[in-house]
Amino acid sequence: MIKRSGNLLLAISLVFSIVSSLFMPAVIYAAPSNSNIIDQSSTSAGNLSSVAFGNNVFVAVGQGGISTSSNGVDWSISKKAGNPKLTSIVFANGLFLAIDGSEKAVYNSLDGENWTKKTLAITPERLKAVNEKFFVWQSVYKPGTNPPSYDVTLLQSSDGINWTDTGITSTNAIFGMQSLTDIAYGNNKYVVSANNAVYYTSTNLINWTTVTLTDLVINHYNSSWPYVTNVIYLNNRFFSYIVTPYAKKVFTSTDGANWTVDASWDNKQFYGGGSLNGSYLLFGQGVIYKSSAAPLDSTQWTSSDTHTTMMMNNMVYGNGKYVASGGNGLLVSSDLSAWSNVSGNLKSIAKDGNGNYVAVSSGEYGSIYKSNSSAVWNDVTPSKLPGMNAVTYGAGKFIAVTDKENYNLNAKVVTSTNGDTWTMTDTGVQDNLTGVAFGTNQYVAVSDYGGIYSSVNGTSWTEKFKNGDFAFNTVVYLNNQFVALGMKYNSTTYEQESVVIAKSSDGIQWNVPLEIGFPNTSLKGIAYDGRAYILVGEDTLSQQAVILTTEDLVTFTKVTISASALNNISFGNGSFLAVGLKGELFSSADGSTWTQETSDLTSNLNGIIYDGTNFKVVGDYFTKMTLNLGPTLAYSITASAATLTPVVGVDNGITLTVKNSLGNTDATFTGTKEVTVAGYGVAPDGTYGSLGITALVASPSKINVDFVEGVAQVDLKLNKAGAQAVVFSQA
Repeated sequence: MIKRSGNLLLAISLVFSIVSSLFMPAVIYAAPSNSNIIDQSSTSAGNLSSVAFGNNVFVAVGQGGISTSSNGVDWSISKKAGNPKLTSIVFANGLFLAIDGSEKAVYNSLDGENWTKKTLAITPERLKAVNEKFFVWQSVYKPGTNPPSYDVTLLQSSDGINWTDTGITSTNAIFGMQSLTDIAYGNNKYVVSANNAVYYTSTNLINWTTVTLTDLVINHYNSSWPYVTNVIYLNNRFFSYIVTPYAKKVFTSTDGANWTVDASWDNKQFYGGGSLNGSYLLFGQGVIYKSSAAPLDSTQWTSSDTHTTMMMNNMVYGNGKYVASGGNGLLVSSDLSAWSNVSGNLKSIAKDGNGNYVAVSSGEYGSIYKSNSSAVWNDVTPSKLPGMNAVTYGAGKFIAVTDKENYNLNAKVVTSTNGDTWTMTDTGVQDNLTGVAFGTNQYVAVSDYGGIYSSVNGTSWTEKFKNGDFAFNTVVYLNNQFVALGMKYNSTTYEQESVVIAKSSDGIQWNVPLEIGFPNTSLKGIAYDGRAYILVGEDTLSQQAVILTTEDLVTFTKVTISASALNNISFGNGSFLAVGLKGELFSSADGSTWTQETSDLTSNLNGIIYDGTNFKVVGDYFTKMTLNLGPTLAYSITASAATLTPVVGVDNGITLTVKNSLGNTDATFTGTKEVTVAGYGVAPDGTYGSLGITALVASPSKINVDFVEGVAQVDLKLNKAGAQAVVFSQA
């Protein structure tokens, strides 16, 4: 959408002249063309909870849909219409099999893209593949039973199509059937684990024996009912991880009937395991145990750290890559030592002067990624980090700020001079740091508890402002000043009362934050085009977009737009670009008229910068995007008057001319156009005047004007005496 504007100063009953930029600078608006998306990628459209490998392809499923990859690093979101929302997946016998956890069915596929549904008699809650068989089961609580008992159905299939009930039953009259948690096969025996330290064993999936360790666990560890998380068979031994409120123990057995606990596993945990690429593996929350022989003694296993806190419950190997899944994403490694999080929620992006980009992720744990001008991103996370909310670059250094790790620890800063090697430093700030910026040789960070902090080196921080009723979302440096955006909360009701804006020219001395109103509004981004500031965010009640415009950061105008919440904004090449929820992008030349840009991605977009050529955007589920909104053609509208001595209440001929960036009249601009007129005053009799045959109303007025080859001739009558800055604009 093209926005054209120009100014006309009329001095009624006085000698008047057309003066450019007396009251309001003449503005040239650039009209963004259709966006050119240079590259875009996202691991998924939501959380991925399970992964399998087969037929030379990785397939991951979860609430984010279905994603596939040939190398475990680069993922494609399945766009096939009608695909189910799957929650668990396995591969066996040349077939992917998956469930969605909410309907009486399983789904099978050869390629992870095309799925066939098979209806079952139960709603499967879990899915496993062992001994070239598929297993699904359902455990339904029987009301009134104590200890709790369940109606359990365990189905097995060799082809994923024809299913047989195993008839699993309990031989323990006291406990009855318990809720199933896992199944394994070894030494010619199937072992099924269940709650309360109960196991069911069978050699033929017909006759079952119950093994109860409940009393052993309760009596020995003075604990309440134990939960068996899994059972895994590795090299002639079953391993089972049992959790109680007071103890976490690993039990082992060679036959599934006689179980012992090994103290060497105390304070260790694992949620899955298997034999992959010639090694035995057990894996849990951020840790992997590896062995060539799977010995009983845990000290003979080699442990490695994923640098995350992801609770891994599944891992597969293929095409030279290990891929692990958990409740909130995917990790990838070539050697079980260096891991990359390929599904992190990217929150912020920054660029140095050497063409290097750094993006950081938020959430339970944080990750750091580096890229050059290509679309390839490498995980350079040095160790376990809290979730990171923002990153900036200045004075030869990247600075990222984090959440505090828990209620007793402080927020951290992570710094790097090259984007490859990172150092973490404690800030001493007991809040979550939500934003960081650089300017005037100062780093400035803000917190969610009303704090503003400055640093000259990025490691030692000094508090500059604190108000616990405030919560700052972000801070930026633009137009030679720092600007922090936040909210003020009522200290009694905790309701959000107002948007707050704090400003500083040097990052050291800060004005008292300005409370500008707009309750239930959270502003998250701000950009400046040399004329006006555009602020974006959300209505916290409706989760709809909020856009404010201002020329002085004092007086604000709200712009109406039909969009979900907006998370950030940047300006470059004559255009603003705002990003938000569900992959939405909106561009504008002036901050008033917005055009939605088209993208194939649906993940929330969070961070954006303009790098001098393109916009770089990052978002949830490892979303990366490069866009170019140019080149654009700039237009302006000029106004001239027929006479320099207009009289109150008398028509004065006005010529409006639309010109392009070369200064030439735009001959293609023809037809009846809506022109906005503003800046005139009211006469003592309550009237304003007219443009053409249409009476002016309280400023502004929108009036149709006929243009021919870029030129319009129309009479302007003003009824108020005195100098008035009349502004014409056309959108």
